[in-house]
Amino acid sequence: MPTMQHTSEDNAVAEPEGQRPADSKQRKVSLKRLWLDPNNYRLIHEPEYVSEPLERVRDKTVARRTLRLLAGDRNQNIQDLVESFRANGYLPVDQILCENWATVTIWS
Repeated sequence: MPTMQHTSEDNAVAEPEGQRPADSKQRKVSLKRLWLDPNNYRLIHEPEYVSEPLERVRDKTVARRTLRLLAGDRNQNIQDLVESFRANGYLPVDQILCENWATVTIWS
């Protein structure tokens, strides 16, 4: 059941229990600190797709498989993205969404 965070007497925001409200601030984050989501909706049609608990994001096998699936055969999906940037430029509506998982267990 969602908990309620009261922002004023007349206004309340429902949040799933155990989750923090979204922070829409822009930040620069080192690529070394970013991990790909193995459950990205773009991957579910791939034959090698396996749903993973988010605690396994940092597992080397999971990370490699996720990158391979997102990049496509011979990095074709990356090439398509680069060509889109060249043709259209960077579109600020396509922000990268990140979640702070400072407490996630590191799998080795």
